[in-house]
Amino acid sequence: MEQQKIGREELKAISSDTRIKILESLKERKKTISELSKELRMSKSSVYEHLAKLTAVGFVRRKETGRKWVYYELTEKGLNFIRSEIWKLIAVVSVISIGSSVLLMFDSLWKYENIRKVEYRILEAETTDVGLQLFLLIFGISLLILALILRRSALAERFR
Repeated sequence: MEQQKIGREELKAISSDTRIKILESLKERKKTISELSKELRMSKSSVYEHLAKLTAVGFVRRKETGRKWVYYELTEKGLNFIRSEIWKLIAVVSVISIGSSVLLMFDSLWKYENIRKVEYRILEAETTDVGLQLFLLIFGISLLILALILRRSALAERFR
């Protein structure tokens, strides 16, 4: 899959939960404004405004059938955005967090052992806060679990 860059206008367009819901809905199939309006429980004019912003950045395309209905569907750019693999970024951050926690723990143990050898009191020595170590460890594990969940859902989407 070709990597695409998200610019300022695309970020503005996806900054609304409603627009994300519209993209998710259009992932299933092309739909009319009426269908989206019923599904999202919004007025047709509100749905139209959101679709206009998504169309302007190229995530959605307006498709006229020659009849009275106008359908909206995802473009390749919109589909790639929905299928983006953000789980990779979360996994990297989690590994960094877990690694930092482990390094801080080893650093604390090393300092503690050196302090005992030199017979200084522990209270006078500079030690790393255990709370920070635990926070980084729990934060990292949580992010890793989130990344695995997102990866699983991304793989499931590919095979639908």
